[in-house]
Amino acid sequence: MTQHSPTAAEIVAGKRVLFFDLDDETATTRALEPWRGRNLVMLDLAPAADRLAKVPWIERVTLAKRFPDGLSVRLTETRAVALWKTKEALWWLDSHGGPIAAYDPRADSRDYVVVSGEQSALPEAVGLMRDLLRAPEFPEREVARLKEERLAELLQQRAEPRGL
Repeated sequence: MTQHSPTAAEIVAGKRVLFFDLDDETATTRALEPWRGRNLVMLDLAPAADRLAKVPWIERVTLAKRFPDGLSVRLTETRAVALWKTKEALWWLDSHGGPIAAYDPRADSRDYVVVSGEQSALPEAVGLMRDLLRAPEFPEREVARLKEERLAELLQQRAEPRGL
């Protein structure tokens, strides 16, 4: 799944679906199929939105009736931020550490961090990655502390030559 800005789809006259920049059109089209051709006035949008929200890669759904015979569907894609390695497969992970879908190397050629471990630890792992991306440098205090520790180790080794 390629990463890009929010996507949108439009059902026009209950017969046609126009998709803009959404890779998995067939899953989205299948999810909306039960509502195709229904009476727009009587149409309950909540079940359609719920069904669309279950499609992998769809993070948010907004539906609106467009009279006389249209339905506006706005979709926001989930962004993959990492890969999760299990014993069986690789999975795309979202920004909350949740699995999105099975990894397909043909879908995106960019490099991703690969994490492994229990699923319950994934939100924390992704949170740490997010923190590192926001502030990739060590705080000055930490750098100074590490320098002092290393200098002390070197001085100790110099005082005790057997340590070298």
